[in-house]
Amino acid sequence: MDVSSSASAKIDFAKIGRRIGLSNLDIDSILDAIANCSETWLLVLDNADELDQDYSQYFPSGVHQGVVLMTSRNHECAAQYGTLGCLPLDGLVQNDARNLLFKAANIAINVMPRAQHDCDAVAELLGYHPLSLIQAGIYVARGHCKMREYPSHHKRQRKRVMTFQPSQQLSRYRDAYATLEASAEKLGQAEDEASKDAIQLLNILSYLNHTAIPFELFDLAQRSCELVTKQVSNGRHFSQWHIDQMPATLQSCGKAWDHFRLREAIRVLVSLSFVETSNSATSDTQELKMHPVTHGWAKDRQSEQCSHQSWISTGAILSLAWVSAVNQTVVEPHAQPWLAEDILKVGLLTAPIMHVAQMIGVVAQQCYPKDGFSTVGKQMERLVSLCSSTLIEECGRAVFFLHFYGMHFAYTGRIEEEGEKSGLGGVQDRGIRNRQYPF
Repeated sequence: MDVSSSASAKIDFAKIGRRIGLSNLDIDSILDAIANCSETWLLVLDNADELDQDYSQYFPSGVHQGVVLMTSRNHECAAQYGTLGCLPLDGLVQNDARNLLFKAANIAINVMPRAQHDCDAVAELLGYHPLSLIQAGIYVARGHCKMREYPSHHKRQRKRVMTFQPSQQLSRYRDAYATLEASAEKLGQAEDEASKDAIQLLNILSYLNHTAIPFELFDLAQRSCELVTKQVSNGRHFSQWHIDQMPATLQSCGKAWDHFRLREAIRVLVSLSFVETSNSATSDTQELKMHPVTHGWAKDRQSEQCSHQSWISTGAILSLAWVSAVNQTVVEPHAQPWLAEDILKVGLLTAPIMHVAQMIGVVAQQCYPKDGFSTVGKQMERLVSLCSSTLIEECGRAVFFLHFYGMHFAYTGRIEEEGEKSGLGGVQDRGIRNRQYPF
């Protein structure tokens, strides 16, 4: 029975009523007939995904000879209705994922041994998600790319690849992104505070590392707000603007922070299978984890304006969390994904350039001296190309930025050349020598 809506449930139950010869086709009469059936039966309630729906109305009452099986993306259904437990359906195991790709891509048996490594790479990229694997296989079969080329296609054109819809009916949602979007639309239609907070949090999570997002990161960012607020009168410190970019769930409004709203937002995301929670292996706090397909979809679905604000809010969280962090590993894994975004596309629609430079400077240290620092340097070059005169005038507020910007050119052997070209040479050198950090 498709119970995704009352209308679909009524239609499907009516089909059962006709098959067993009932004249009254209302759901209650049909459920009574099922409950009184002397033969064993299995009733499957499919797509039980609504957050505020009471699915017990579709259960036959009394002692009977059958079993009710529910399928749902709503984790709360397991606690509410799972009298005999639940079976989480995670990704496929490697061999099954590989075989599914072989079949969907129409790879010949004699080619399979040579294609095995490429298939395994695609399966890992897609988190062993069955529907995504089928899409990828058919994408390859259609000649859009070879299996070994799929990861690069996914990187360059992820949204197009993940919304690719073959002519065959893959599922009721057609593609992996559509499946996720169906739940997001329901969440977006909700008027309660937790649902609105959940959407905002989902957007921010898409700019962090999807494998392990510690709750402590948000706690540290909020803790820093009070420290920064006391110092905003000093131009070299973070400003009130940075605090205002924090999501509503992390703003205390002059009172002690109560993480109730954040916890409720996380609960909603967990209930819809957008995120999972687990205990951290290195601390006593919880972590959030997103499936790679969900993570990519959460970013791709955002409008240009929404992406801009999400990136800015994420930068505020990361840079403010650094102020209070004792263990920098809380921030470090999430610095590179955030800094890897093209700031000319996501960071500078309306945000003050100086404030963006402050955030980049603070977060950049998490990538130094790691391999990701070259990516950060290129982002800094983009920013300076737009605002070198502003940075010169207000360099005291962007010392971290200029410090690491200078290091970038020191690594590439271009510091004197760039200093002469941009007029920043003296500023960079002064910032590096004096170590005048804004904290």
